[in-house]
Amino acid sequence: MNEFTRKMKPSLSADKVHAPRKKSRAAVVMALILPAVIFAFVMVCFRIHYTTQIEKLNQKAVRLDTEIEQVRYNIQNVQSRKDALSTLPYIRKQIARFNLPLEPRQPSQLSYLRSDRAVSDHQSRSIYTNENKIAKVQ
Repeated sequence: MNEFTRKMKPSLSADKVHAPRKKSRAAVVMALILPAVIFAFVMVCFRIHYTTQIEKLNQKAVRLDTEIEQVRYNIQNVQSRKDALSTLPYIRKQIARFNLPLEPRQPSQLSYLRSDRAVSDHQSRSIYTNENKIAKVQ
């Protein structure tokens, strides 16, 4: 090569060829290990966050379960109280206590509703039983 071509194309000249660069270890660490460490840190943070959310929801579920049990207990108490107050002996005691002058019902007080639907045998027996008659207090 002559001097003229050397000045025009310096990169093609044989005396100026450089050896390929070696990547430094820091670049390899930054390219491979650092993203893996960041990913692991993010995964640990998400795991901690979701674990705390699960614990909060479990505590809320336990509170709701105890509240449901309390409501069921109250319903059972009210039902037993209602049953106790609906018994005929209790009603008779209250009639006597308040001196209520109850008399047997008169036929003119009764009215019947007719419907197009047929009343089943079970319903017809349960409507007209002796429990629905008013007791006469002596």
